[in-house]
Amino acid sequence: ALKLAGSLLGESALPRREIILISDFQRRGWEQTPGRDDVKLPERTVLTPVNVASGDTSNLAVTPISLQRSRFENHDRVAVTAGLVNHSAKAATGVTLALEVDGQTIQSLPANVAPHGSSSVTFTPFTVASRNMRGIVRLPSDALARDNAFHFVVSPSEPVNVVVVNRAGAD
Repeated sequence: ALKLAGSLLGESALPRREIILISDFQRRGWEQTPGRDDVKLPERTVLTPVNVASGDTSNLAVTPISLQRSRFENHDRVAVTAGLVNHSAKAATGVTLALEVDGQTIQSLPANVAPHGSSSVTFTPFTVASRNMRGIVRLPSDALARDNAFHFVVSPSEPVNVVVVNRAGAD
C-alpha cells in the first residue's frame, strides 16, 4: 500500500501530498511485508501516522442540542439542552460544558458520563435579544477536538399576521 501511494503521489502534480497511515504498528505485520525496505516517498510528502492499537482512546463529543423556547416579559428566552457522549472505556466525571452566545461564555456546567454512555445538561435560559445570535456548546480539548463543539443560531420569534376572511353563513 505504501509503494502504491508513493507511486501515485510521485505522478501527481498537486502541491499538497499527504499520506495517512492507519495501523496498529505491530512489528510482525511490517516484518512480513516483502520489499518493505524499498518504499520511497516523493519530496514534500507528509506522512501522518494514526495508531489504532488497543488502548484507551479518550473522546467525548457534544451531540446535537435541543432548544426550548419560552416567553418572559415580552422577550424570547431559550434553554439549551446539550447531549454528551463518552466514546471511552473510562467514566468522565466533572467534565465542564460551556455555553457561549455571541462570543461570550454565559454559563459552564459540570457533567458526568458513564463509560460508553451518554448524558445531557440543560443550561439556564437566556434572552434572545437580536437576530441571528450565534451560540456554541463547547467541551474541553481531547483526543478528537472536531466533535467538541456544537454550533447553532437563534433569532427572536416574529409575529405572523393573519387575516381571516369569512362570508356570512359559512362554517
